Amino acid sequence: QKGNNMENSNKCVICNETITPDEHGWDGGCNADPVANGQCCKKCDDTIVLPARLVLFGYKPKGE
Repeated sequence: QKGNNMENSNKCVICNETITPDEHGWDGGCNADPVANGQCCKKCDDTIVLPARLVLFGYKPKGE
């Protein structure tokens, strides 16, 4: 059973890799907003999407 029914729902909209199930079995990926519309893989969520969200809320890494 898929996490959602959108076409290509098993592909990350950022890197285009196959979205694999997480430790709980969820295979619907992560919300890619604000980087892209659709679902992304965990790697892109951790390295691209979450940092982009932090910037939107005013976070600035040390040294900036």
